[in-house]
Amino acid sequence: MVFASLVPDRLIACIDIGGSKYMTGICDDEGNILCSTRHEWSGVSESQILKQVEDAMGEELAEHPDLANRVVAGGVTIPGFADPREGIWIESDYLDVHDLPICDHLAMRLGIPFFGDNDCNACALAERYFGSARDSSDFLYITVSSGIGGGLFLGDRLFYGDRLLAGEVGLTVVEDRPRPDLSWFPRGRLEDYCSTLGMGKTYASLGGTAKPRLGGREIAARAVAGEPAALETMRLEGVYLARAIARVDSVTAPSKVVIGGGISLGFSGFGPSLISELRRIRPASRLTVEPSALGYEGALLGACACALRGTERPLDEDLLPGRGSELRVVYTDDKTTCQLSCGGEDLLAHPGAGELGSFLVASGVMEDGIALDGVLADMPLGLLTSRARRGDSEALLGLERFGSALGEAVSFCATFLDPASIVFEGDLALASDLFRGEVLKSIEGDSYWQREGLPYSIEWRASPE
Repeated sequence: MVFASLVPDRLIACIDIGGSKYMTGICDDEGNILCSTRHEWSGVSESQILKQVEDAMGEELAEHPDLANRVVAGGVTIPGFADPREGIWIESDYLDVHDLPICDHLAMRLGIPFFGDNDCNACALAERYFGSARDSSDFLYITVSSGIGGGLFLGDRLFYGDRLLAGEVGLTVVEDRPRPDLSWFPRGRLEDYCSTLGMGKTYASLGGTAKPRLGGREIAARAVAGEPAALETMRLEGVYLARAIARVDSVTAPSKVVIGGGISLGFSGFGPSLISELRRIRPASRLTVEPSALGYEGALLGACACALRGTERPLDEDLLPGRGSELRVVYTDDKTTCQLSCGGEDLLAHPGAGELGSFLVASGVMEDGIALDGVLADMPLGLLTSRARRGDSEALLGLERFGSALGEAVSFCATFLDPASIVFEGDLALASDLFRGEVLKSIEGDSYWQREGLPYSIEWRASPE
């Protein structure tokens, strides 16, 4: 990505929207925050939200006329599902917002073009423009706070997926055991175990004496003081994050993972177990993991990065890839691999990417797990299929176990990469009549979409097109 600087001395009006607060400020194109103000919501209806952010940004500009005269564009981070092409806030988990054209409204009221994006994607952009990912073309940003989300860079562009939902690493399954008081999901997701509430529940289960809604920072402080339950909570936080990051690494092979959000401030407490577990699972990986260096106001810089991107070039399919993408899963040369085809380009062509056979299959952190291809027990898929067709019941059971594990791996890919379609090719398609049911059951069982029906198509293609 080549960054075209704005005209010298031109600035960006920035708005960071959160569930309980919002911030306004003015930044330059080098990521310097020249002024900022924190605000609390006085009301959270759509009209109230628009009025408050409009007024607050207007006041910020009025209080700094020397800066306001140099502002050429605005950016806004959106806490929830967003369409960056149209600048629409589609919906939110925390606020009652639906299909709100927030960028058009702010542009009309404040007289400058506005550009917005989901807050995790915006923070990923900020890391690419101003943070530790300035030299990385393939990386993942993860926010760990009251919720867990991510922004994924592939081929030096944010990857959005077919439905603008790529990067949702918080939905990664890390435990067979669900936490029904935190989510409806039938298995334990990363967010259920590593968010603020998830950490608090883990801490309480280990015998920690906690006040209601104990925060990650307080647990981290208790760990520093040597409290056993807090120390174990921080260790498990790192292990759970490592399990999810290892799965990301087996598929997209990022050069770096940057962890942001409030809980990232406790990286010294959970970082060692994260790195140790990641190296155990992925000993040959080139991946590095580090906390964000952008600090508490990093999301405000995300708003700045949205505006910079919007002023540089049109927000078209080339800049915002993902629509119509196809995930292709292949077994060849005794390895299971995957490709992500988008616009005629394989976005998993860089070294280490697409190694789906190394995907870790485990029921939870108490189990070391096994790589997907290890489920075949060193027997090539073709030979196992041949024996099963000749009536070998053990071979058939082996295929079914592999099918279940394959479905788990593909379900992760489908959630994280948000493709329009999934295609199983070659030997996988030829053996599909023997284990297709197990594959589909696992895909559906781990899918975020299981209540509504899978939104992507699934095809078995014996001969590649």
